[in-house]
Amino acid sequence: MNDKNKTYDAYGNEVVLTSEDFTLIQNKDKIADEKFQTKTTTFAKDAFKRFCKNKSSVVGAIIIGLLLILSIFVPLFSGNDVSKTTYPEQALLPPKLFKTGTGWWDGTKHYKNQVYDFEAQEVAGGSFKNDCIVLKSLNLSEKTTINQAVSGAHYGTLLVIQSSSLQVGVNPETQTFTYQTGNTVSLSQNDALKINVKFGNVSSDTTEYGNIVTSKYKFYVLDTTTNTRYYSGEFKSQGESDSFDVKQILTQNNVAEIQSAKFGFEILPSTGSSLTYLGINSINFDTTNIFDDKKALFENFNILDANAQVLTNIASSGEIPANYWQPSNAIRKVYAASIQYASFDYDEYASKLGSKNLEIAIDRLNEWKENGWYEETDVKVVTSDSGSITVTSKVKVLNDKCPLVDGSTLTQIKLKYWQKDDNGKWGWQELDTYRGDVLLYKYNGYKSMPSFIFGTTDAGYDLFTLAFYSLRTSLLLAIVVFAINFTIGLVWGSISGYFGGNIDLIMERITDILNGMPFIVVVTLCILHLGNNVVTFAIALCLTGWIGTAARTRTQFYRFKGREYVLASRTLGASDARLIFKHVLPNALGTIVTGAVLMIPSVIFSEATLAYLNLGLQGSASFGVLLSNNQQYLSSYPMLIVIPAIIISLLMISFNLFGNGLRDALNPSLKGSD
Repeated sequence: MNDKNKTYDAYGNEVVLTSEDFTLIQNKDKIADEKFQTKTTTFAKDAFKRFCKNKSSVVGAIIIGLLLILSIFVPLFSGNDVSKTTYPEQALLPPKLFKTGTGWWDGTKHYKNQVYDFEAQEVAGGSFKNDCIVLKSLNLSEKTTINQAVSGAHYGTLLVIQSSSLQVGVNPETQTFTYQTGNTVSLSQNDALKINVKFGNVSSDTTEYGNIVTSKYKFYVLDTTTNTRYYSGEFKSQGESDSFDVKQILTQNNVAEIQSAKFGFEILPSTGSSLTYLGINSINFDTTNIFDDKKALFENFNILDANAQVLTNIASSGEIPANYWQPSNAIRKVYAASIQYASFDYDEYASKLGSKNLEIAIDRLNEWKENGWYEETDVKVVTSDSGSITVTSKVKVLNDKCPLVDGSTLTQIKLKYWQKDDNGKWGWQELDTYRGDVLLYKYNGYKSMPSFIFGTTDAGYDLFTLAFYSLRTSLLLAIVVFAINFTIGLVWGSISGYFGGNIDLIMERITDILNGMPFIVVVTLCILHLGNNVVTFAIALCLTGWIGTAARTRTQFYRFKGREYVLASRTLGASDARLIFKHVLPNALGTIVTGAVLMIPSVIFSEATLAYLNLGLQGSASFGVLLSNNQQYLSSYPMLIVIPAIIISLLMISFNLFGNGLRDALNPSLKGSD
């Protein structure tokens, strides 16, 4: 028998083979087939690689990360506490990033066509400080009004028109009406007083009164005690200007002294259907030669310029105040009043946080004095009959940290009064108050004038800080709600979709019942029973918020549980847990995560929507509360709405991009693909 391990020829002879007996078919130096040198990778690494190749998703992730970092660190390091107190003195400040006067984002607010008080040389109403006006420009526009009382007019005509209701049976040619001052003054022949009157002309076709004509008039001095009039002369036609010497009038009428005197005009009516008018441009009292006590009387008279005074002191009814010039049987109007307008930029920071006169606590004053920040000079003490003591002193600032204004007056008032104490016992109580001029920004703890990038809210909060503080609250709520809802939805949907049958039927009916409950009802019930806070709101969002994730998970499980690789694993004896977490869930995770990630901005939007119904996070800083509180300022201070809206928009867009990237990255079918 031949040995299998030996070689024999055709004749049965053993043949010994050597290497020389063989010839290589491919006799080359290098073999054509090379060994693969690739490295093995995990599913997570491959997913991260695919995600990084999606540039839009990377941008979205960077924006989300940046917003998260800002929400954490901005409230910590901004120096503005937005959780405990309000700052009414710095409310509604405009954005400021650059130096005042640059014209853009410099903390100024532009005012256009504001009535400018020509006499006072300031914006009418006194609401603006002249030293806070930046880039002031006057005479940009000027408007003339007809028969309208306007505050801030700097010239015009005070129009007094004869009343149409004349006395019955009296000849209109002889019936006069008067126009006189409301205040009184004492006069004597020793008082060298002249009254200069400038009259104004009126075009009858531009008035609402129809046919009116110029008047004849007399000037008189009235003794209010005896109701006697002392005239300047005969009736004369209205001219451009007239001058009346009161001393001469008293002398001609043999009147030595009048204790209570008024001045006035007696106007003669016209004939026919025409109405008579008296137009006064100005009334000036020459008090140069009157003693100081008489000057004070005339200063209180307040008619050095009738037009300016009348036109800038208008009653709420739109009529001229009665304590100036009082007509009898006449109508008073303002004719052809000229108004000067000013447009300017106003430094709101200097206006609101600059010099203010405040009541200062004694402990703060003592602290500043102990620190050597200021000293008092020129101390004066005044004691009143009521027992109060007033101490005034001049402030000399020694350190730039001192909030007090250098050279200002510091006032201390000490007063004793009889009052019950906290225990209900009567006794002398002491009131000790201090007032002084302070630089408000230093008084509030700022080292220098603050700059708020986005301005401040109506409560005085820094909008930049408040926006990211609100973002932190909203994101924290959204992430917690997302984590809870995603976990519940994933587990619920996995069980329902994998096992199917009666289990799926029962679980679907439960979700249908929960999904049929209106979300607003769920939130309301939670707030009523648990109170309005972050925890309550999170519970309300988690009661039904997981249903969407559960539905998507169930759908994906029905899609993948019948695939060949799942059946093969089940045939080989794989457990249900292994089939769910090893084979089905990884393939379904991409779509599930994509939808679940959008839950985060959805929670923020839900809270913002509920805030408009007063169901938001009351007492907490969130985007919903921020938008709800500031909606009234949309037209006047749009920054309060625009900034939160931009941040929410960025969040929504970024999470969408981020979710799309996760969908592709977590898709196992794309493993290894570019």
